[in-house]
Amino acid sequence: MPFSRKKRIAQLMSADVLSAFMAVRYGDGVASHTHFPREALIFAIADTARVMLTVPEGAIKRGHVEEIYMAVCRDDKDRPRLAEHQSILSPVVLVGPPGIVLMKPVILSFQHCASMRQGSWVLSLYRSDSPLDEPPQWRRLVVLGHETINSQVYTQLDPNHCHIMTEYLNRYALIGESVPGGKAVKIYRLAAFAPALPPSMDYSIRVYVVEDTQDALDGVIQVEQRLGGRLLDKPKQIPFQDGGNNLCLVIEELSVGWRSKLAANYQEIPFRHIWSGNQNNLHCSFSLELMERSQSRLACKIQVYQKGMLQNRQVLHINTNFKEHLSATVQLFSVKAASSSSVRLLQSRIPVGDQNAKKAVPLQSGASGTMKQRSSTVTTNSTNSSSGFSSMITLDPSAQVFRLPPHIRSQLCMLLDPPNARGNDWRMLAQALTVDRYINYFATKASPTEHILDLWEARHREESAITDLMNILRVMGRMDAAAVLEKDIGSWL
Repeated sequence: MPFSRKKRIAQLMSADVLSAFMAVRYGDGVASHTHFPREALIFAIADTARVMLTVPEGAIKRGHVEEIYMAVCRDDKDRPRLAEHQSILSPVVLVGPPGIVLMKPVILSFQHCASMRQGSWVLSLYRSDSPLDEPPQWRRLVVLGHETINSQVYTQLDPNHCHIMTEYLNRYALIGESVPGGKAVKIYRLAAFAPALPPSMDYSIRVYVVEDTQDALDGVIQVEQRLGGRLLDKPKQIPFQDGGNNLCLVIEELSVGWRSKLAANYQEIPFRHIWSGNQNNLHCSFSLELMERSQSRLACKIQVYQKGMLQNRQVLHINTNFKEHLSATVQLFSVKAASSSSVRLLQSRIPVGDQNAKKAVPLQSGASGTMKQRSSTVTTNSTNSSSGFSSMITLDPSAQVFRLPPHIRSQLCMLLDPPNARGNDWRMLAQALTVDRYINYFATKASPTEHILDLWEARHREESAITDLMNILRVMGRMDAAAVLEKDIGSWL
C-alpha cells in the first residue's frame, strides 16, 4: 500500500489505534508476500490485543492483489452510542478496505467480556460501514440465535472469544443486554497505577475499571506509560451485574506516615458509567498526602465491590518501596546511557513484521498471571508518530499458515460433505466442534466442511489441535477421515 494512502487512513482514524497492514496476492494457490509463503494466512494486531484475522485459501481471487488493514479503535467517538440497558462487550475492530470482493468468508476473531456461565444475555453483532472520514453510524447486523437464511455473517461465541465469518470488511463490535427479567454479568478488570517517582507531598493512586479484554488493559497501560505511571498490583477480575447497583471502592489500612485527602476513604462509580462501556479508561483516583518526609514505603488495600454483590469483592494490595524503585530506575537509565546493548536487546524482541515500529514492554508485577493465561506483553509504537498509527503485522511462527495442508482439506471435504444415513458427515463434525448453533449457515455453502474447517483453524491454534480433530473424527466413526490425517501428518504429531 502506498505510504500516502496509509498516512491518509491514519489521519482519518483515531489517535489511539493499533493497526496492521498487509498485502495479499493469490496466484496458482500461493500467497506472494515475504512473511506469508503459503496459500492461507493468519495475522494479528500487536500480538497481545487478541485480535486476529484469518484469511483462508480461496478468499482472495487467484492472480489478484489485495491490501488489507485492521485496527482496534480506542477513541470514545468510535464506540456505538447505546441505549440505557445495553453494554459494549468487545473492542471496536476495523477491517478494510470495504470494497474488497471476497470469494469466501474470512474470520475476524476478538475477545469479549460477557460472562457466559451465568447466561442471561441477548447478544447482537453491530456493524458500521461509514467512511473513515465520517463518524461511524452503527446498526444491528444480527441478534445471535435469531439468524435467518439471509443473515450476512455467522457469529461463533466461545467463553472468551467471538469469531465472525464474514465477506464484508467494516467496523464490528459485540453488544449485549439482559434477557427480559434477567440480570446479565460482565467481567471487568481492576488495575491500580501511581507515579513511578517518589512523592514530594501528594500521591495519587488511579484505579481503572475496564472490560476484561487484553486490548482494554493494553490501552490503560499505554496511557500510564505516557503519564509515567507504574502498575501497583496484578490486575484483578471482578464480575459486574446488570441491575443498577454502583461500584464501590474503599481504601483501607494506610501505612504510617500517610493520610487520605478525601473526606472519606470511600468512592462510588455510578452503574451507568460502567455498564454502558462508552468511556475508555474509566477510573477513579485516591489522593494521598505524605505526612512524614522520611517515609519511603506505602502500603494499603483497596477493596472493590458492587453494592448488593459483596461475595464478588476484590482487593488490590499495594506495597511499594520508593527507594528501591528509584534505585532500579536510576540503574535502568544508566545502562541505556552507557551502552547500546539495550538497543540490540530491544530489537531482538521485535516480532516479525516491522523491525522499526514497535517494542515489547512487559507488564510489571506479573500483571497477567491470573488473567485466563493471557499474555503479559504489550506492544507499543516506539516511533511516537503524531497519528499513533503504525504498520504492525505480528505473527506467531506456528500461526503463519493453516495447520491442514490444502490437499488434506480437500480430501476431508470429499469425505464429509456428502450426507449419509448415519449422519456422521459434516453435520456431526459441526456438532462435535460446537459450531452448530446455526447450522443452516454451513448448509448453504458449496462445501460445508471447508467452511467448518476454516472456522476450526481460527478457533484452535493450540499444539494439540490436529490430534484433537483426529480423535473427534474417530469418535464420529469416520475412520476414513481420521486415516487421511494420520497418514499424511501423523508422523510428526
